[in-house]
Amino acid sequence: MPKEPPIELIAAFREVLAYYPGLSSAAIRLEMRKSSGPPTMLARPAFMGLFGPGKARSYLIRIAPVIRLGKAWKATSDLPPDVLKGWIGHELGHIVDYQDRSSLGLVLFGIRYLLDPAFIRAAEWRADHFAVSRGLHAYILRTKRYILEEADIPRAYKRRIERYYSSPEQIEKLVSELEGSD
Repeated sequence: MPKEPPIELIAAFREVLAYYPGLSSAAIRLEMRKSSGPPTMLARPAFMGLFGPGKARSYLIRIAPVIRLGKAWKATSDLPPDVLKGWIGHELGHIVDYQDRSSLGLVLFGIRYLLDPAFIRAAEWRADHFAVSRGLHAYILRTKRYILEEADIPRAYKRRIERYYSSPEQIEKLVSELEGSD
């Protein structure tokens, strides 16, 4: 049985969930993984709920208990609160993306995510877009800057972030575009 998430993660999750009113009735559970290592957080449909309609599915956000910072390990729950909120906001963006997919669509999504780098980039961009469009841009930017500029995260993990995820500059451009469309 996975360990319950620390109160810091639960508090950050509840605060960020308020930015996603469409997920207010969704069954989303935070689950601490048994092992550490990338990815730090991962949103996915719960297996048993995979075959139900999008709005009735249940989802998991699986969280690594610790993150490697240089030669040391730090509890994920001890990351700066705004970094946690950005990370969780991104994962909730994935859940928004999953809700509109059929069961077969989710299976195909998973296969393509494993095999197609361009699909990974598109999926990660969509998750950031959903978060930014809901007002979480400051948290998303803070998380990206923390990972890429501040934290002593292993270079291989940073390269993955740079390859597949939106850059801080791309997020700032998205914010400008969304503000311009109001």
